[in-house]
Amino acid sequence: MNDWHVWTVIDNRRKRIVKFLSELNGVEDFLYPTAEKECNTKCGKRIKDVPIYANYIFIKYDHNPLMTDAIGQCPWISYYVGKCTADEICKVHEQNKKSYDELVPVEQLKEGSTVKLVNTPFAGWEAVVINISGDKLSVSISILGAERVIKCNMDDVNIQ
Repeated sequence: MNDWHVWTVIDNRRKRIVKFLSELNGVEDFLYPTAEKECNTKCGKRIKDVPIYANYIFIKYDHNPLMTDAIGQCPWISYYVGKCTADEICKVHEQNKKSYDELVPVEQLKEGSTVKLVNTPFAGWEAVVINISGDKLSVSISILGAERVIKCNMDDVNIQ
């Protein structure tokens, strides 16, 4: 019986993981859910796919020791997390390819909000938003007992 299972993956290896799973016998389907996000670049605005569940992939296969070992051979797939229920996978499919703003409305982000930093030297640290100007933020983090202000973009934070 093929069920959906969740595995952790190494960030920024999506194409390699997709190629590996596509060539692996026994994998019925897989899903690395993404959302379409509008980003400012040097050449103007672009739409890019960003992971909804960073570092997680959903794989449909018959869970047995041979398949677990085969999937574990991929250097970019790390650990088995567990089985995904039918309701959970339906919700994941509904979210896949939606607009990032639909999933994480910018209105939720306001001064005083607690965020987690990503794509910065302080990735993983919690910070408090102290100023919002367009897609630019000023956040405060506590380093060695003192508060420091860091400037970053909306892309550099996850809302807590």
